[in-house]
Amino acid sequence: MNHEKQADINLDDLWQQQTEISVDTVVIAKMAKSQQRKQRLYIGLDIASLLPIPLLFIFLDKLTPFLKVFLLANAIAGVVMVAYFIKLRWAAAFSNHNHTGRYQQDLLQQLKNNAQIAYVNKHLAWMLLFISILAVAIHGWWIDEEIMKTIKKMGLCFAIAGGFLTPWWFWASKRQIRFEKEARNLQSILSI
Repeated sequence: MNHEKQADINLDDLWQQQTEISVDTVVIAKMAKSQQRKQRLYIGLDIASLLPIPLLFIFLDKLTPFLKVFLLANAIAGVVMVAYFIKLRWAAAFSNHNHTGRYQQDLLQQLKNNAQIAYVNKHLAWMLLFISILAVAIHGWWIDEEIMKTIKKMGLCFAIAGGFLTPWWFWASKRQIRFEKEARNLQSILSI
């Protein structure tokens, strides 16, 4: 009996010694508002990225049939990608934060969506490099270009596209890791 009483006292002492973890809802609300402004800006930039597409039609009659199809496929893929990114950004950009719990859930979801956007961007980088070189090769074959001339163009394409897309891949990888970590941290805070 005395041993049970000692255990109860120790548990009471232990309970009293626990530190209270408080969630700073003001900080989370500010983060959610900041995300909302950023996501609205990013939606605007995503839409602006589509503005060059109409310019393609100005030069369309001067292009080979292969380049016409290639550019049209890229335009369609660009529209689909922008629509997907807008879908992932929409909740944070235009949500109505009625209460703190909503801020927390919206922020967590947007961090996960940001990680998904970074993941897609990371893989787009190497895919675009591959597709660009492949397009140069196919176009050279299509117009019956000299093989050495096509190889030189492929090398130039690799150097230029690789110069832009390699840093893009690293940037997207770092962003994916950062957003996944932030989402895990927020999830652990909200689970307490």
